[in-house]
Amino acid sequence: MSRNLTLIAVCAFTLVCSAPSHGQDSPSLGDIARQAQKDKANKTPVKVITNDDMPSKSSSASPALSVGTSAAAQPATGGKADTPESPIEGIARLQSQVDALNSLDRDTLA
Repeated sequence: MSRNLTLIAVCAFTLVCSAPSHGQDSPSLGDIARQAQKDKANKTPVKVITNDDMPSKSSSASPALSVGTSAAAQPATGGKADTPESPIEGIARLQSQVDALNSLDRDTLA
């Protein structure tokens, strides 16, 4: 019987000690929401990058694909820089560049 009373006393003491000792010390949810709105209003706007911000290149081939001064590296527009090439011409030009790269061995590419 004494063991049961001891066990009950220990459980009651643990329960009392573990109870929260502060009442309204923490800020209310409304205060937290108002502070979050102030922080959001004072935050600097994020820069959004669009296509208008990016520089445009008339030659769609990257410098890594151009091979020396071969004909594959020359633009397929025939000297007309103002007229855009058709998709067929672009594919043909890229295919000739890939063919030029395929003809090179591993040591030359490295």
